[in-house]
Amino acid sequence: MKKLLFIIALSILVSAAPLAMPCNTTTDEDAPLPLLYSAREGDEENVRCLLDNGANVNAVGVNGSTALYFAAIKGHTNIARLLIERGAHVNATYGRGDTALMNAAANRHTDIVRLLLDKGADANATDEDGLTALMGAAFGGRTDIARLLIDRGADVNAANKKGYTVLDIAKDFGHTAIVEMLRAAGAKE
Repeated sequence: MKKLLFIIALSILVSAAPLAMPCNTTTDEDAPLPLLYSAREGDEENVRCLLDNGANVNAVGVNGSTALYFAAIKGHTNIARLLIERGAHVNATYGRGDTALMNAAANRHTDIVRLLLDKGADANATDEDGLTALMGAAFGGRTDIARLLIDRGADVNAANKKGYTVLDIAKDFGHTAIVEMLRAAGAKE
């Protein structure tokens, strides 16, 4: 009888205890680390789990990619915020020197652009070709992102290595609102 009571009591205790779910450790060729994969896929719960269990927030994958890089490209604002809170470098460069800010701007993720700028991202960082986040916004016709970048000090006269300026890009793609915004901000013809 004592043995039966012990087994019943033990089963009640075990069933009442929360089951520790291990973090998902899925990876793939483009995201060879679980943190990078989870950030890319938008799995905020797993990103948190991995960070809580010692994952390096600034771990580097293929071509210098990081979890913040993937969050910025994919538009996962909450994950980007979490990564930054846990120490992700907002001005880290990837591949050919692009930054999370450049990728967020080029991929039209206004909230992440704002977050990165609020956390100290360099609005004038350039990649190996001289491209900037403002050029990405001009290319994509994103007046909201262009305005954010200009208001945070982005150089309206920046030129890439071929000599094309932000204004040239906005004109070439017919983004007249950005052309006018750039002119009003002092862009030279």
